[in-house]
Amino acid sequence: MNKQELIRQYGIDTPIPSDDTICVGSSVFICDSSSQPKIISIIINPNTFTDNGDPGTNTLYFPDLMTIQIILPANAITKTPLNILSQIDDGYLPQLRQLYLSNDPTTTSIPSQFGLNSPLLATLKILNIANGTIDQLFYNAPYIRKIEITNVNTINIDESSLVPTLSTLALGFSASVDQKTMVFKQSSFPILSSLEILIISGHAISVVIDSPRIGDLKITHDTNTPNLDYNIPINLTIVDTTNIGYLTLSGLNLTISPPTFDSFKFLSKLSLTTTRFETIPLTNNTLPQFLNYFLSQNGSFKSIPDLNYTSPMAYLGFPNNKIIGEIPTKPFLTSPMLVLDLTGNIGITGALGEQFCQNKLLINGTSITSLPDCFYCYIDNPSLIITSLLPPPNFTCNVVVTNPKKIITPEPYITLYGSNLGWAYGLANVLAIVPNSIIRFPFENYAPDPKNVTISLDSIAPVNVTVTAISVGIQIHAALFDVVGSLVTINITKILYPPSVSMASSFVMAMPANSTQQPPPPTPCILQNKTINTYVCKNIDSLNPGNYYFIIENVYSSKTIRVITINGTGNFPVMTSASIDKQPDLQYLRFYGYFGWGNGVDRVSVKLNGTVDCPLYFKNSSIIICATATALPPGLTSATIDCYGFVNTFNGAIYIPAPPTSTIDLKEQCNERTSNCYGNGQCNDLGICLCQPNYYDDCKFKLNPNVTIIKNETDPTAVFNYSDPNGGAVSQFYFSLVAIQELDQDDRIVGELKVEKWNVTNRSYNDSQSGSLVTSLKYDLMVNNQSIYSNVEVVAMIDYSSMARQVPFGDTILDIAPNSIKVGVVVNGWPYTTILSHLRVVFSTIINNDQQTFTDSCDSTSDVPTFEQVFGDNSYLRVIKNNTQFYGRFLPYSYSDGRKTFSKNEFINQTKIANSQTGESLALIGVHLPQCSSCLLDPDFSALVVNKDDQNINCPSDDSDTWKIAVGASVGGAVFIAFIIGLIYYIRDSNTARFKLNAAKIYTSAMTPPPLIKVVFFFFFYFFVFTTSISSTVNAQDLSEPESIWLIRNYGMTVPQNQMLCNYATGGITRFLCVDGHVSKIIINETIFTHSGIPDPNLVSLEFPQVISVSIQTPYTVPISTNNILSMFTEIPSLISLSIQDDQTITSIPTWFGTTLPSLTELSLKNCTLLTSIDNSFNNTSIRSLSIIPVSTVYFDETVNLPLMVSMNFEVNPPSKMTLTISETSFPRLTTIFISTHSIKGLTVNFNSKVLNTAHIKPAESSFMHNQIPIILNFQNPRNIYRLETGGMVTLNPPNLDAYSSLKSMVTAFSNFSSIQLSPGASLPHNLIFFAAPNSKFSKFPSNQFTNFSSVSFANNSLAGTIPYASFANSPGMLLDLTNNDKVTDPVTEDFCSLKLFIKGTDITNLPECFFCYYSDSIIRTDVALLSDFVCNISVSNVMPIITTNEFITIRGRNLGYGQQPNLRAIVPNSIMEYPFSGNGPASNVNILLSSIYGYNITVSAISARIEFIGTTFVADTTKNYVTINSTNLDWNPSSFSHFVILKSNYSGHNVPDVNSIQNIYPKVNSISINLVGRDHRLSIYGYFGETVGLQGTVVQLNSSMPCVLLTKNSTYIYCVLTNPAIGLASLYINNDGYETNLLNFISIGQIPSKSLADQCNERTSNCYGHGQCNEQGICICQQGYYDDCKYYKNPNVTFVQNDTKPVATFELDGYQFLFSLVAIQELDGDDMIVQELMTDQWNVTDQSGGDLTSLYYRLLINSTLYPTLSPFVNVTSLIEYSTKDRQLPFGDSIVSVGANSIKVGVNVTGWQYQSVLSHLRVVFSTIVNNEQSIQSCSNGDIPTFEQILGSDSYLRVIKNNTQFYGRFLSYSYSDGRKTFSRNELINQTSITGRSNESLALIGVHVPQCSSCLLDPDFSALVVNKDDQNIDCPSSSSDTWKMAVGIAVGGAVFIAFIIGLIYYIRNSNTARLKMKAAKRGELSQFSN
Repeated sequence: MNKQELIRQYGIDTPIPSDDTICVGSSVFICDSSSQPKIISIIINPNTFTDNGDPGTNTLYFPDLMTIQIILPANAITKTPLNILSQIDDGYLPQLRQLYLSNDPTTTSIPSQFGLNSPLLATLKILNIANGTIDQLFYNAPYIRKIEITNVNTINIDESSLVPTLSTLALGFSASVDQKTMVFKQSSFPILSSLEILIISGHAISVVIDSPRIGDLKITHDTNTPNLDYNIPINLTIVDTTNIGYLTLSGLNLTISPPTFDSFKFLSKLSLTTTRFETIPLTNNTLPQFLNYFLSQNGSFKSIPDLNYTSPMAYLGFPNNKIIGEIPTKPFLTSPMLVLDLTGNIGITGALGEQFCQNKLLINGTSITSLPDCFYCYIDNPSLIITSLLPPPNFTCNVVVTNPKKIITPEPYITLYGSNLGWAYGLANVLAIVPNSIIRFPFENYAPDPKNVTISLDSIAPVNVTVTAISVGIQIHAALFDVVGSLVTINITKILYPPSVSMASSFVMAMPANSTQQPPPPTPCILQNKTINTYVCKNIDSLNPGNYYFIIENVYSSKTIRVITINGTGNFPVMTSASIDKQPDLQYLRFYGYFGWGNGVDRVSVKLNGTVDCPLYFKNSSIIICATATALPPGLTSATIDCYGFVNTFNGAIYIPAPPTSTIDLKEQCNERTSNCYGNGQCNDLGICLCQPNYYDDCKFKLNPNVTIIKNETDPTAVFNYSDPNGGAVSQFYFSLVAIQELDQDDRIVGELKVEKWNVTNRSYNDSQSGSLVTSLKYDLMVNNQSIYSNVEVVAMIDYSSMARQVPFGDTILDIAPNSIKVGVVVNGWPYTTILSHLRVVFSTIINNDQQTFTDSCDSTSDVPTFEQVFGDNSYLRVIKNNTQFYGRFLPYSYSDGRKTFSKNEFINQTKIANSQTGESLALIGVHLPQCSSCLLDPDFSALVVNKDDQNINCPSDDSDTWKIAVGASVGGAVFIAFIIGLIYYIRDSNTARFKLNAAKIYTSAMTPPPLIKVVFFFFFYFFVFTTSISSTVNAQDLSEPESIWLIRNYGMTVPQNQMLCNYATGGITRFLCVDGHVSKIIINETIFTHSGIPDPNLVSLEFPQVISVSIQTPYTVPISTNNILSMFTEIPSLISLSIQDDQTITSIPTWFGTTLPSLTELSLKNCTLLTSIDNSFNNTSIRSLSIIPVSTVYFDETVNLPLMVSMNFEVNPPSKMTLTISETSFPRLTTIFISTHSIKGLTVNFNSKVLNTAHIKPAESSFMHNQIPIILNFQNPRNIYRLETGGMVTLNPPNLDAYSSLKSMVTAFSNFSSIQLSPGASLPHNLIFFAAPNSKFSKFPSNQFTNFSSVSFANNSLAGTIPYASFANSPGMLLDLTNNDKVTDPVTEDFCSLKLFIKGTDITNLPECFFCYYSDSIIRTDVALLSDFVCNISVSNVMPIITTNEFITIRGRNLGYGQQPNLRAIVPNSIMEYPFSGNGPASNVNILLSSIYGYNITVSAISARIEFIGTTFVADTTKNYVTINSTNLDWNPSSFSHFVILKSNYSGHNVPDVNSIQNIYPKVNSISINLVGRDHRLSIYGYFGETVGLQGTVVQLNSSMPCVLLTKNSTYIYCVLTNPAIGLASLYINNDGYETNLLNFISIGQIPSKSLADQCNERTSNCYGHGQCNEQGICICQQGYYDDCKYYKNPNVTFVQNDTKPVATFELDGYQFLFSLVAIQELDGDDMIVQELMTDQWNVTDQSGGDLTSLYYRLLINSTLYPTLSPFVNVTSLIEYSTKDRQLPFGDSIVSVGANSIKVGVNVTGWQYQSVLSHLRVVFSTIVNNEQSIQSCSNGDIPTFEQILGSDSYLRVIKNNTQFYGRFLSYSYSDGRKTFSRNELINQTSITGRSNESLALIGVHVPQCSSCLLDPDFSALVVNKDDQNIDCPSSSSDTWKMAVGIAVGGAVFIAFIIGLIYYIRNSNTARLKMKAAKRGELSQFSN
């Protein structure tokens, strides 16, 4: 049936058009606007029938038709009875989407397969179907979403039905017979959510709902049909009522099962019409929790049910029922904004009181006699009141406001309290919180003075009110940060604040997840300059690297803008990777990294090779793109990047490939090069050898079957084992990962993590391609959690298989031969020292010193290099063992933060192995990586092993490099067609090198390509690799027009389909944003679908090389293509952000999605409702932020790897219980997760991560059953959680809140929490400052102590009784929210004046005076009204004058306020205030404004007793021998003072440093380390050394005499070299710019060892005293129970005594206690004189014990009154741990092994402010010791109590009860995270009166001047019994008594590094030093 036939069929009165004119002016046939118009819509709507002839019998043929609409008049006729549905079903309408038929007499039946030939048909509407008997409902129609059919007689709907995509179904019945029961099962209608059955006329209806998906159900009579029969029987059965949200029913003969509505848990709307219900059927008289609408119309209700109509009830209607009497008040008291509809109930009488002012009333047709004034005020608004009552005569609306006359507000709104305030009807942004009583409206007045504002209270009724108000808060809109050197600029888009109120700004550190330290106090922003919208802070140097919140605040409000990352001074530019895209005329270069927060190209430049400018095309914080037309020479290219004046040069940043030569015959070249594949294969047209089975390397070598692979389950070592079949020797080839090194720009080591201890996981699997077993081992490095590398993740993977296979490496596919090993290494989170640093991964192996091999069987042997570094290609390792060649390959690229980039390989060194019988050496090989956060390398240490005696080779003519074997061919994962590439190969001939240029095509057939011989794919590794995801087609259009046109057509966009699309805007939105002719950003958000053509069906991929952002929203349109839109995103390499909303083509996540989008970091999918599950999606992608809302289920297992994911957000609704595991293995960087859920089936989340710190797992806000949703949260590392939000029926594991020791904020809303659960005796986490449990189950106040909290909320709980003030007394200024706890009662005493209270909805009736003094929304919210005549009584209790010794005065009194004025700070609100005061001279009066709003002032008298020097200069005149202090004009003789001028008053003193160092804030030394290279000692000195750049002006000396030759110097680091320094303790002298520092006994110089460790161990311990053996590392491996070099056996009878008040390490044995106490922290000057001392006597203790570990955390409580000069930022903590098991414990970056039954004590001091640069700290401990003691050993004699051993640990030894107690003091500590020398000393020993043989000993541990000082002197005491030793004495036994309690092993050590060991020998009262040392590689005295 064509166009003419349709016109004839329906008798349309219009001329029959021709094909040429069909689209011109036709109202029937609607066409698109393309150049060749196509019919897209047919609309037939005739008024009469016109006979135009016979239509014929053809079917419909409209290939582009999308809509059919045929609307005929009632009783219409057609020419022929051809069923239009059959015509459609048999026709060709592939694009049909909508079909609407009305009164069509041809619809006599519905074809059984209707819809199958119209796969896009989504909406079907048939009104008054001609034949209402329907046998089947569109069985298995592929896409239909919505069906509406009326005039149905009968229809079969049962378990055999199937409409899988139907979501909405409406059926209108005009039945002549009883309807067969309709059964709606989920298996038949899996997504059906809305069902309507309309009864027009007919017989009985029976419906069974057996699908939990149906939420909207209507079974009603058609009210448009006259004379309805409401007595038709209706039987409704609902099997699962849980998810029914909307229920509409009617009929007098209605039967429903279940008969009551209690089980309808999510019911929100219930509508009943003409039913027999007289009440709402409920079992327990409780409405469904989420019911917000109830209607009984024309019903049988005789009274309003006495129920609790609380929120969310919004409408309660009983129109035209039979209600009589007065309206009860009680049910509506808690229902603000409820609409009460009582229309037509004439029996309702009485007068309504003011209680109904919060409701809306519809009372026409009632007998109500009067209304309260609130309704008369707004009687003109029918949306609020409909009544026949009129206002009283002369009525005037009296609007009352009870707020203060001057309203102050810290928010951008005002909340008014009063009466007759209205309902805020029709007012934008105005909110009626409680109608007529509390309303909120927007207000911003940041002028100095309050202003009058008139507020309209209703949009219809003419009612308004005028108030006076002022804004005092801060309002901030979007802000941007830019860190440039030591400055940070905060640009705020818009900021509003009161000019009369001072503001402060500060940085607050966001503590790392695994930090056990308290966050440091806020750091104020020291302003460089400031404008209204810009802050420039100049003190970034004072911030440690990390994440910070920037806070702007005044006394009324505080605003946190966002998080800023501080990486240190000059923290950019940093480059992590680079790539190049060569176009015909331009070369586009991309640099990835960190380039400052600024966007745009201003003040940014790039220069290549130091000379070539590369003009910028794009720049943001992480990407720079530039383009140059200058031809760059092949090879490595450096890039100099200048960002805002900060310049860095990155050498070898880009590799430029050689251009390809002219086309050649690849097959001929292959034959010539390989002599026809050496007779074992054939060359194909692509120049690749296709080999016989088991031949590889151009068919030259055959696999060796005698090689096996050894599985290593301890460390990542690749090992081959070769067994000679002829009985020869067995040989091994191995490769080991040994270290991760950080190198500076000159490739010098500045940091090293040696790898030793690993956790190994066997992840073997069956390969899906080859079917073979792949042995797969995963190695996770164990890093000391006290190390600076504690957050570094190192993972190694070793895989091997007996079959050939393909494995992914980034976006590349590697072909791996059988019996070959693949090794992968991942390094994440390295803390780089500078922005110029990079990493080097170091491997080791044993190689031959000399080796020969055949070039082939036709030639003689020749020398072969062990490591072949081929320029621009792979590097090869080659080792010959027992007639077999072992190979390893190092790829020339790695992956930096998910992007492929150049990687340099190098042979570091080769060290001959002493006494090697086979001539072998230890070789170190390094792989260089850029500065990456996530580094992935796969150097392919695969070893293809071949036997050179079994080759059967036909010799080629040129054979000089045939030995080289490439282990696999890398095929780009994105390659589909063949690209011509440059091919270069290297030929070895007579020690010369030459290059030959050829060309080849990349082989991409299904056959696995063989390994490549001799050739180096320049293009593959350097051009193709960098551009594998960027189009390289020369003729590609910049705008990607085919892709743009596809999007325009698919989404119906009104955008030109040519180059005019660039920057074309519709609706004010630029759809295709272009930059320099390239599409950069795409926004699709169409409200109307405009058909402009069919999108190209052959386009399967969107290719936009420069697009960085795509946003697609389709809420109102349906795209043409049904292809999953995600499958189109494959060729957009620069795409950073992708957001898709309301797209129903997304039914799943493609398994590969994201792997071809290397720049994608943000992905958001919203309301893509056909997406039901996330199942191991996004694996191995670079996505950092993921949001998918909603999705039914989410699943990730241990195979998932999302290395960069930081944040995830899901809204789930699982049909059954869902379990999700978040592991650090899969999500190594995930810090934040949001999951909300609707399902009452339950959600369990397991957190196995030390990185995650923020978890929001809670019921969805739109959920109907918040508190009925089971949520189980299992935290493996609870102490790392920083923020936690949850709710519902929640279960926490562990359940005790004290286990979450880092918790700062916790919210648990709508939860089952009724108390705060803690361990016995434990307190709340000390970091916790915010706790909220609204709408929960608390019935009594928690007994916990809330200390330093900012806010605690128990709003909407069931608390009862009085508020326990003692629980909150230690949180002055805290907000306590008890809103709507109606059983909370008086009294509220004056103590509560220190808090802010929200107590509306409680039974509190009286308040202390302070709250009425400052009656505002931010201080007090209460139902207690403020009296109009209230007067505030303010008093001050200080003795006058107030004396101050600092810059503030402290005022004490009553009703002093909350510090809401400039410079006024509330220490304790209303009681203690602090105000700045700087007056000199006699006492003076100070007027202090307490409140500008209320005009409160006080006047006090104050006097300053402080001494200060402002702008003081000191001039020393040596000729006159005096010093002039210019600020005081005092002359001082220098001989009268040495280091300090001290001026004192009766109240304060002031110290002035030595004249010679007044300006001497540097040089300051924090730490030092020594690295031994040859005979040189290389010193790395950390601290502050001034801002002078370069070496000039700096001198470093040892003992003030030996120069240390400078190599590097900057403001924080000095690197210098000493040659042959003297052994022992030495002083360090530094002169910077004339300023000097001389630090006594600051470093210890050791001597180079000479013996092996094993020999040294045997000599020292006499073969481990017969109870063990020395290993190669020089460590005794002891028999069980033996310790201290196997000399002593532990004593099992010693017990540990726990101290719950202070850090004291205590052992008890037979009544005797051995104890060690921390007693003081002292600051010493350069002469070790005490200048400041802090006694450590008061502590706060937290018991963190668990299992067999006793762990006690102590935090020092510092009394500022006792220590007024001490910095308020000082923090001292101690950790004491004891276990009955052997343990390995971290200390810094070392691992200390501690024996069983031993105690470990750690001490941490932070925030100390030093008196001068010469000061340092001494930590003092005390114990009781013996005056004299001896021990039985091989050499009897007195034993000293404290043994100070030069250059080594110090030992304490006390003998009691036949037992020796030991303590060890390590010779190093950690200063600001770096290991440094630490001197130990016995300060003094004082005899104890009454104890003849005992003394009190004080022992000091010196640490340098550090901001964060960490010492772990290992007071562990291993207790041994001296009578049970059985010791074999060594020949020299005088030191065998000494016990080393643990062995400190560097946490990063993998191969053995030997360090100097100095031991002390006592003999004939003389002391001498014996130096013993040995080394392998470099010696590092203070290595890890």
